[in-house]
Amino acid sequence: MPTASIACTDELAIGFMTALRAAGRAVPEDCSVMGFDGIAFADYCEPILSVVRQPFGDMGRDAAGLMLRRLAGEMPPPIRTHHPCQLLMRASTGPPPPPPARPRRGPRPGARPTRSVP
Repeated sequence: MPTASIACTDELAIGFMTALRAAGRAVPEDCSVMGFDGIAFADYCEPILSVVRQPFGDMGRDAAGLMLRRLAGEMPPPIRTHHPCQLLMRASTGPPPPPPARPRRGPRPGARPTRSVP
């Protein structure tokens, strides 16, 4: 089983947390979960979802400005924009769980016992 998962949307991450709980797994003790978007509902999940928050306001403003220029008859050249995201580490992420204990190795079946020499 995975010890961490990042979903491409917050909604999928919330659904994954629900599925983990239904399977008897604890978030973040057994599996850390992170979403990507930063929707408001993520603040109200239990545990609160860790997210990569996108700057939707800035993205929308730039897209609307480009659309208005095109509607006005301008044909601006294709542009590439960069909108930095914000990492919000919250209660749905934590350190990985410890690895499972290795079984102790005993003597092989049918092996001869060893003797200590004085």
